[in-house]
Amino acid sequence: MQPPPRKVKLTQEVKVRLIEQLSSLQNKQQRELELLEDIRSYSKQRSAIEREYGQMALFAYLTETQAYLLRSPPWSAGFAEAGESVPEERLAAWLECCQRLQVGINVIV
Repeated sequence: MQPPPRKVKLTQEVKVRLIEQLSSLQNKQQRELELLEDIRSYSKQRSAIEREYGQMALFAYLTETQAYLLRSPPWSAGFAEAGESVPEERLAAWLECCQRLQVGINVIV
């Protein structure tokens, strides 16, 4: 014959279950905290990469723009060979374009 089952106090059973639930919630909170830290770290690394890329792109843009501003108008080579002068309206348009580009560079920098 088997002995009768041991009677467990109700309060003791509730306490055990409460401790299990609390432990489960703490584990879940820890996992979520680690996930948030990973997301934060990823975001920091991504922003650093994007900032570096943006600075490199800006430097390349400024270098290219400065080289463009130092060039002579594209049509002036043909006129210089023929000994003619560049029409004033074309020269004015070229200078205005260069000035606008220079203003854009100053705004960026």
